[in-house]
Amino acid sequence: MDYQNRLAFFIKACVRDIECFEQLVKSIKRFNKDNIPICISVAQSEYEVFQERLKSMNIDCTIFIDEEIAANYSFSSDKFLQIWTYQQLVKLEFYKTNFAEHYILIDCDGYFIQDFYISDFIYEGKPCLPLSGHTKAERLPMSIMYKEAKKYKSYNVREITKEKIFFGKSYPTLTLDMPFVLTSEYVRMFEEYCLKKGKTFLDMLKIEPAEMQWYVDFILSFNLPFQPVTAFFIPFHLQAQYQVYRLMGFEEKDFIPNYLGILLNKGHVNDITYKPSFIGKYIIRPLLNRYYKITKGRYDL
Repeated sequence: MDYQNRLAFFIKACVRDIECFEQLVKSIKRFNKDNIPICISVAQSEYEVFQERLKSMNIDCTIFIDEEIAANYSFSSDKFLQIWTYQQLVKLEFYKTNFAEHYILIDCDGYFIQDFYISDFIYEGKPCLPLSGHTKAERLPMSIMYKEAKKYKSYNVREITKEKIFFGKSYPTLTLDMPFVLTSEYVRMFEEYCLKKGKTFLDMLKIEPAEMQWYVDFILSFNLPFQPVTAFFIPFHLQAQYQVYRLMGFEEKDFIPNYLGILLNKGHVNDITYKPSFIGKYIIRPLLNRYYKITKGRYDL
């Protein structure tokens, strides 16, 4: 299969996230040392808005139309196709554009904080997948501060998920962190497998509306080559997680040794840009550093 690009960014964008979108693409433009191309997909009704906005920011970007990518599915004809599930369909169907062999799938509520290169996402020809074995909302030990009932299904390490049942596997559950590298050929193989089972992408999402989980489980089930890596972005999925880091005095620069960027879950975190806390930076952080110096000998034994 011939592709226009080896690697590209793919952003599923919409007007309600326009502030986050601007921040993301500006960060890509600033830190994109290998000039990885950017493409986005938007609803037909929002095409002109994004076209004008990208032009005003002087950012080179290829724009696709949702309705053309997911031409086999009608947003209005199926009650199951809410906005977020329709977005999942667009992400799965995008490989058919042949725009890129691999694409960095990234949501608008993240942004880069340091230089990045193609080698950060493709290693020895293999796509890099940031895998985790923990439920996202409970990954950091903040569950004592998070009492809200979970809206969506969680993935426990030992849980028998619907994906495992479909593929007939019983391996430990692993989940993907956003952003991650989606490989066109792997999605093509997944669709072919589904069609042999008499299922479309829409049917799969009706079984479990989690395109990222279907994708990683398919790769694991059929031992497709990939490079496991840690998360590209430090993820703040909950307001409590975000506030604890702020109160501990963390700044953006503190994440640079380990992360390329920051993800602030727009559904739960109020800010779209990480904002350090004055109290954390000038009071709590110095106290923690002082405590570390006092107790350092204990950990060096």
